[in-house]
Amino acid sequence: YGHLETVEVQSGQAVSEGQFIGTVGAGGVAAGPHLHLEIRTDNPDSYYNVVNPDLWLRPIPGHGVLAIRVSRGEGLLVPGVRVIAYCSDGRYRTVDTYWYGGNLSDRFYLENAALGDVPGGPCTLTAQLDGQTLTMTVQVPVGGIGFAWLKRPPAEPHHVRIRMCASNPLSHHVDGVVVLRGEQHRLIARQRCSDRIGQHL
Repeated sequence: YGHLETVEVQSGQAVSEGQFIGTVGAGGVAAGPHLHLEIRTDNPDSYYNVVNPDLWLRPIPGHGVLAIRVSRGEGLLVPGVRVIAYCSDGRYRTVDTYWYGGNLSDRFYLENAALGDVPGGPCTLTAQLDGQTLTMTVQVPVGGIGFAWLKRPPAEPHHVRIRMCASNPLSHHVDGVVVLRGEQHRLIARQRCSDRIGQHL
């Protein structure tokens, strides 16, 4: 627990459910009072060993947990994406995908966001990514974990056609694919050429 105003237990002390352990505060770097709970694995002093406690804590009765993955295609997890969840109680909930690399995804879910204490039943998730609206509906199991994967389809490959003048020693006519910043784009370059045209590759 971070940013507590008072701490009523000692590090390493065994505690029981419902035990009073401290009061919410805004100590350290905080914009205001809030409950900050995280779990760190292996090295308790490292910000780069943080896992989301929502996946570890038992939800309140009648509720479950949502593990959420937002990615481009099959791979790249995208940070800082706002996910809006509309669930069976008629309420909206929001969560942002993990902003920095210190958060460790669960090895099974490979999530980059999670929502705890979500009412059991259907839940529709929506996010905006690269100008596209991603949406899906999942079932939240009571007392368990539901999984939602909002995945932007990969861009279709585009061909490249470049034609340059023969007066340029590097001139060629090329058909192929160009990859820019991890995405495939179409590139068309046109130029008036002289009488001599370069050889085709």
